[in-house]
Amino acid sequence: MPRFGAFIPLLLFIFPGASSHCQTGTENECKKHTAFVPGHSLAGEGIDVTTMARKGAYLVDSCLWQHEDGTCTLCQNRLQGGQWQRLPLAAVDWRVRVSCRRKLSDSVQQSAMGMMESAASMVQNDWKVGLDVPVKPKVNVQVALAGSHSKLASFMVDHTRMDKYSFVSHAVSCSYYRPSLLPRQDAEFSPFPAPQSALLYSSNPSATQFKFTFNTAPLVGASEAEGSSWVGELMILAMPRFGAFIPLLLFIFPGASSHCHTSTENECEKHTAFVPGHSLAGEGIDVTTMARKGAYLVDSSLWQHEDGTCTLCRNRLQGWQRQRLPLAAVDWRVRVLCHRKLSSSVQQSAMGMMESAASAVQNDWKVGLDVPVKPKVNVQVALAGSHSKLASFMVDHTRIDKYSFVSHEVSCGYYT
Repeated sequence: MPRFGAFIPLLLFIFPGASSHCQTGTENECKKHTAFVPGHSLAGEGIDVTTMARKGAYLVDSCLWQHEDGTCTLCQNRLQGGQWQRLPLAAVDWRVRVSCRRKLSDSVQQSAMGMMESAASMVQNDWKVGLDVPVKPKVNVQVALAGSHSKLASFMVDHTRMDKYSFVSHAVSCSYYRPSLLPRQDAEFSPFPAPQSALLYSSNPSATQFKFTFNTAPLVGASEAEGSSWVGELMILAMPRFGAFIPLLLFIFPGASSHCHTSTENECEKHTAFVPGHSLAGEGIDVTTMARKGAYLVDSSLWQHEDGTCTLCRNRLQGWQRQRLPLAAVDWRVRVLCHRKLSSSVQQSAMGMMESAASAVQNDWKVGLDVPVKPKVNVQVALAGSHSKLASFMVDHTRIDKYSFVSHEVSCGYYT
């Protein structure tokens, strides 16, 4: 059950604040800029706890934006081209604050009941009060109300009727904005305590935090095991950086880069560091242990031209340090590119997991290595990765009990 999270924290303060990105706009400016800041309508929205769907009823009125004198507060959003956007009267401060946690949180549930309880744990309030379900004594029964009629619940129940399944969920979170709200009551609700109320702020005088997830889309995938499948919900808005893949492109004809230039012999001797990833091109791999061998098809240690000069490139990700470019590479540049995609696979055996891990070796190493097997004998032979740390871990565990193996990968490129 893949799930990416994008969380917008809304902080409630007693005293109003000021933001360098927000300013008071004239009446004409307010009429010109009609868009609201992102996330303005998320505060206080009700949720149907059985379907986990939003109800469109709000505790905070986030549509009011005009002051009594006709002015309003406009905030500049640098993540949307510097656009000026309205700030609701209920909010006293708003600013861009990108914060991605480089952490992937995972959980595995062995039943549909456990998965529903995990999904419903996002609703942090006392909605269960007064909903005690009477169950006959000495009867082992589990009752789930939250999420019992959601799409997630329907999917899991349909599958568990056919076979036994395990459900895997993983989440990555990023926050992009930080609004602060002055609790302003919507007209359809009863009077709300004033901001200075001791009752409201006595338990937490500094702030109260809310988290909201938004923008879901369906995600369908298939595992390596024949006949098995999984479906989930993908939260589209966030993707932190995990891996760093550094491709080096070798060309016949030389190229040019705005960050690289030809330097004198003295400059080349002064700057001895190579660009990141220079030694990855053409390196040999022991296909049984999946370890690097230190043998190279391309000599990436050569850097000096016949006239004593070399090519130096500036690396802005390392303090604009000037670094050598090998002769084998004709171009290099910083290019941060994160793919908003989580690739996952589920393997039911150690053999399947080893074959999946070895698929990263894209060459014809198997040529001439056909292993003779007696006819009519069902045998699986794995050469690639058979002596790797991954293989040792899986074999040790499968000797004790039956396991399923889950792998997931998120990639980022920093140089090209």
